[in-house]
Amino acid sequence: YANGLYVIMGKWVTQDLSSIDNEINDFVSIVSLYKDHPAVLMWAFGNEVPNTSNWFIKLASAALRAREIDSSHLVTTANRDLDRIGDSAVNADDNSLPYLGVWGINLYPGSDFGTLFSSYKSRSSKPLIMTEWGSDAWNSNITGEDEDMQSGYIESQWKDIIANSD
Repeated sequence: YANGLYVIMGKWVTQDLSSIDNEINDFVSIVSLYKDHPAVLMWAFGNEVPNTSNWFIKLASAALRAREIDSSHLVTTANRDLDRIGDSAVNADDNSLPYLGVWGINLYPGSDFGTLFSSYKSRSSKPLIMTEWGSDAWNSNITGEDEDMQSGYIESQWKDIIANSD
């Protein structure tokens, strides 16, 4: 914070969900402990957790409990691409997640994001953040790193993000 940095405080969640209630309690403890720290930008619960109905129900619970303690900061999650976002059958729609303030997605698409942004707008009215994105420098065609290819992809992705920011 002293250097002008803000953080999304994340709580990693195990993939099998067997201890999800304990993980929610740990998340709530983190929110309680750091809610007044000036460097906190928002809270994140989970990173690429399997997108099942049970996960989204638990995500809704975690977001509600965080917001009950701290109404000043939004709650997000890092979803695996657009997988299930907006799907009411698994409780991943805006109505089922009223306390999730922002959707986060991890995506490594290639040189641009294709129809991601228009597809997202048809799934949710919440803001979208890119929690992970980019391009690997490894080029299997040359069996080595290709930083020129990587930088070209990332530059193209940035342009795509900027063109679709509103």
